[in-house]
Amino acid sequence: MRAASLCLGMLLLAAPSFSQTAASAVRATPSATPRAKTSRAGSATATARFKPDIPVNTPIFTLDGVCPPPQKGSKLGAECKTVITRGQLDALVAALDPEASPKAHQQFALSYARLLAATKLAEQRHIDKDPAVAREIQLQQTIARMQVLSNYVFQSLQKQATHVPQKDVEAYYKKNSEDFQQAEVRRIAVPLGAPTESGQPLDPAVVKAKLEELRDRIAKGDDIDALQQRAYKELGVKGNVPLTTLTVVRRQVQSPQEAKVFTMDLGEVSPVFDNQGVVLILRLESKRELSLDEARPQIEASLQLQNTVDGLRNAFKGITADFNTKYMDLTSQPDLFPASVVTQNQFRRGSGSGLRAQP
Repeated sequence: MRAASLCLGMLLLAAPSFSQTAASAVRATPSATPRAKTSRAGSATATARFKPDIPVNTPIFTLDGVCPPPQKGSKLGAECKTVITRGQLDALVAALDPEASPKAHQQFALSYARLLAATKLAEQRHIDKDPAVAREIQLQQTIARMQVLSNYVFQSLQKQATHVPQKDVEAYYKKNSEDFQQAEVRRIAVPLGAPTESGQPLDPAVVKAKLEELRDRIAKGDDIDALQQRAYKELGVKGNVPLTTLTVVRRQVQSPQEAKVFTMDLGEVSPVFDNQGVVLILRLESKRELSLDEARPQIEASLQLQNTVDGLRNAFKGITADFNTKYMDLTSQPDLFPASVVTQNQFRRGSGSGLRAQP
């Protein structure tokens, strides 16, 4: 059935007018999260999601007048019809998109029947013998083969990267223990780009002056929730007020100014500061270090990403690329194999990768 799915992929590539319908029936939006499952696992996923009360050997459609490929030992003059069962159809959809919805299976049945009928007509008219058509088929077959092989390479690298020994987790935790400090903070925040009652943009100087005033009120023990409401009201800011209580982990804080909260004493109030267009005041409520078990998911994710980078570097060592930056509209050479190539698997079927990728 793998050969059948590859043939279908070639049909989708070689027949654009029909492939738009067929591909749209099964192609899902690419996910930002990695897929660790292989095509076989994907087939199981699709089957688990789509379980109509129809046995797998039951025909889903029959095309009279469309002869199946001749089988070894078949009799001449045999009945000319093609029968596609539910099992065959499910396998084809799973090969194109393991996460296809039940509706996509149903839409694809009609699209696939059209493809089979149109292919039969093209062959009867000897369109496949046209040199230009033959060249395009050859090109699309080459691309399809490259996509399938690349898909399996990156799936293999991803599988290797997910293996993280316990000793590596413990060593990472010990070496980076400061990164797993967790703090609960109270804050007052005013985004400088927030809409206002007057329709005029906020003046950064006015906002900072107002928050300096409110910082003094925090020091005197006023309620921070009430002060946040007051800041929005007096500055004329429209919309819902931001959360005033946050729990943050040091390694997730990107701003050096925000990171200073981990050096503050309990109850200490930060100066008013601007962080990427948001004027803030922070007060440290509590601080503790995450346990190894609490930090484990973050550590494993970091180590898996590093394993991915190392795996790519080792797998493709000796291969370099020199792109025409003018053609690429870049100021520097692109990274040929960033970690996202594996984690997002840009070559998997149904991802809209390659020349069909969306910007």
